[in-house]
Amino acid sequence: MHAIKEKLLPMGLLCLLAILTGAITGVITAGFGRILLEIGTFRTTHLLWFLPFLPLAGALMVWAYQKYGKESSQGMGLIFDAATGKADRIPLRLIPLLIGSTWLTHLCGGSAGREGVAVQLGATVAHWTGNHIPQFQKQKSLIRILTISGMAAGFSGLFHAPLAAVCFALEVASWNIGHCCQQPFPPSRLISFRLHWAWKHFR
Repeated sequence: MHAIKEKLLPMGLLCLLAILTGAITGVITAGFGRILLEIGTFRTTHLLWFLPFLPLAGALMVWAYQKYGKESSQGMGLIFDAATGKADRIPLRLIPLLIGSTWLTHLCGGSAGREGVAVQLGATVAHWTGNHIPQFQKQKSLIRILTISGMAAGFSGLFHAPLAAVCFALEVASWNIGHCCQQPFPPSRLISFRLHWAWKHFR
């Protein structure tokens, strides 16, 4: 009975945190995407005014990442390292740097994908949340599972495909331990559907 309790309580807490982080990530992703669409419309109308500033925007982003980014400059590499336990933290500064640089790139006529941004946003929120839960400090694997679930949240928010996001999370988990693992499945499913709900209501 004690062994069952030790297994069920952490998973229950993971699922609760998945709902919370899914809602937070959904709001952030929805706001990011909505403003990005507005920027795209505005840029198309005034393209000749903003295009000459693209090199300056690139230099500004490089400076910002070098001065303030620190490990955030690793991008997706840092996210995968956190998901596999090779990195201990994902700094919250990654969120404004990611969003700001993507907005600025699109404003000046550059090309920047949204896929990696959404995945990194979800992973950052989830990993930061997991690191601030005392119960998770003795079981770092729980933080990794929540981080993988956060990656699924970003995937779900971008493609509006929560089931595909769960498969994506399981694939990341298989990279982590070398074979298919079902531990991230319940929190990934919850966080993906929760984010999809939040995206639809706050877009």
